[in-house]
Amino acid sequence: MEPKPIEAFGASLQGYYNNKCLSDVLVRCGDQEFAVHSLVLFCHSDYFKRQLTGPWKESEDKTIEIKDFDANIVGAMLRFLYSFDYDVPPNTRTMIFHAQVYQIGDKYGIETLKKHAINKFESVVNEAEVDAGFASTLADTISIVYSTTPSGDRGLRDIVVQSSCTHFEYLTSEASFKEVLGRNEDFSADLVSLIYESWGKFTWRSSLGLSRTKANILSHLRLSADITG
Repeated sequence: MEPKPIEAFGASLQGYYNNKCLSDVLVRCGDQEFAVHSLVLFCHSDYFKRQLTGPWKESEDKTIEIKDFDANIVGAMLRFLYSFDYDVPPNTRTMIFHAQVYQIGDKYGIETLKKHAINKFESVVNEAEVDAGFASTLADTISIVYSTTPSGDRGLRDIVVQSSCTHFEYLTSEASFKEVLGRNEDFSADLVSLIYESWGKFTWRSSLGLSRTKANILSHLRLSADITG
């Protein structure tokens, strides 16, 4: 069966990623440069459209400098614009990579990229083996997520909080996770709220095992309120 016209067009478009043929914009990140097509940028991002059509240096030079992201993240964003997908480079902490792709999508107003990054991020978090490496990576990811997203943006925050709640007993045995609990008040507050909502007041009072968990929460987060009411 022949591909549908839209599928054939999409497959053809992928071939123009970082392709100088008909390229009219240069995206530069550090010492790496990407050949880009302004029409593709315009279709995905009003931010880039304003940069390239407004009274800015970029509109004259047709060059966009990106200094606050790694070149691999920029490359992932640009590849997505041409193919609606991106790959994670080898020897990269996948969870953190997806969080950073979400961050760049948010900065440049690419909602489809944000949704795609969330889906990939959630799959990685949910399918990961829960061990010391997971705890360390999750802790680093929590720091990134909570420092790069506003409190009202729950996309990545809810995922890391839910995973932390699910694996709380194990995670609180790992120094890396305990450290992020102690220094990140917003995350700690979100986690306590979810645990409390999930297990409820009756569970706190009636289960000796979970009472020990409550003691852990109080110890790590130094809560002064009596959450059992």
